[in-house]
Amino acid sequence: MPPKKKTQPPVGDVQVKSPSRSLPSVPAFEEILDGRLKDQMKELNAIVLNSNKILHDELKVIQNSQQFMGNKFDDLLESFRLLKEENQLLKVENTQLKSEVSELNTKLLKLDEEQENINLYSRRDCLEFHGVPQQSEENTDKLVKRVIDLFRVEISANDISTSHRLPSRSSRNPQPIIVKLTRRCTKDKI
Repeated sequence: MPPKKKTQPPVGDVQVKSPSRSLPSVPAFEEILDGRLKDQMKELNAIVLNSNKILHDELKVIQNSQQFMGNKFDDLLESFRLLKEENQLLKVENTQLKSEVSELNTKLLKLDEEQENINLYSRRDCLEFHGVPQQSEENTDKLVKRVIDLFRVEISANDISTSHRLPSRSSRNPQPIIVKLTRRCTKDKI
């Protein structure tokens, strides 16, 4: 017998060689794919749920942290507001105190001037004598009378109200004598 000629299938016709094993039917194939797809979907769903839980937990931590920071910021703002108010009150108080200090300085200067005038008035009848040698158990009234006699001015013991030595810083020089006269005209004569 002559060899058989291979014939080419006509264009458009597909020739299916069947393997030794047979392919499942389309519904069975769909069922296999559906089963695998369901398994994959379960795995993906579990992964998504787990990731969602992790993200939810991390988001909760971030929200708590943000809430904490927000509360701290609010506390800082309140502290800043209170400090501003206190600073403003201190400025007002400082202005008032400066005004009071200024008034007190003015009064003090006036009182100093009045005190100086009083001192000058009280010393108008007084004289100081420096360089008069010091003696033990001396009578300063008599010493003053002798010194005034050197000026050739006549005074009586009644013209001297009081006299005494003033304390001195230096122990080398004799302490000065201050004398209060009974009348200003006596001082003017001297």
